[in-house]
Amino acid sequence: METSVIFAGVGGRGVLLAGRLLATAAMTKYPNVVWFPAYAGAMRGGPCECAVIVGEEPVGSFLIPKPDAVVIMARSQLKAFEKRVRPGGLFLIDSSVVDLEPERKDIRVIKIPATEAAVRLGSGQAANMVLMGAYVVATEPKLLTLTDMEDQLERQYGGRDEGPGSRHDVTRRRHLAEINMNALKKGAELALASVA
Repeated sequence: METSVIFAGVGGRGVLLAGRLLATAAMTKYPNVVWFPAYAGAMRGGPCECAVIVGEEPVGSFLIPKPDAVVIMARSQLKAFEKRVRPGGLFLIDSSVVDLEPERKDIRVIKIPATEAAVRLGSGQAANMVLMGAYVVATEPKLLTLTDMEDQLERQYGGRDEGPGSRHDVTRRRHLAEINMNALKKGAELALASVA
């Protein structure tokens, strides 16, 4: 078994973070995981993407000519990545920021208003986690569960009070964890509703 996903968007939108969280969560269940980021420049707003490959066997190449899934987080990325997803693959789009329609009919398209949902939850920056929740429940066969991702978010943002001066940081991290958990669940709910 090997599966691949590409997260594509622009810098500052959590593209690389989403991929890294998925890869780190996958490392708890699979022996071979690759996270491969790529970006045009280290600047907010520049095009960026990251690939995650998960498999039972060693990963032969970091290049993914035909990924099993692509998650589109910016309008500018839709046309280029629509060509790359494998036939029958998943093409997940943040419909809050992408007003273009995919042309291909041989891929499974799911549109989620991720940015809009994240803003309602208290942080537009959590759109990546809304899309992550949608990706987790829409992937066939299932790569990870929502609980796996929640556990990873807790490890990432849970934090502990480690002495004087750290209480504010811990409070902030717990707040981020709560927003991201809610975003993850909302994305799963929206994806399930879109295919019902």
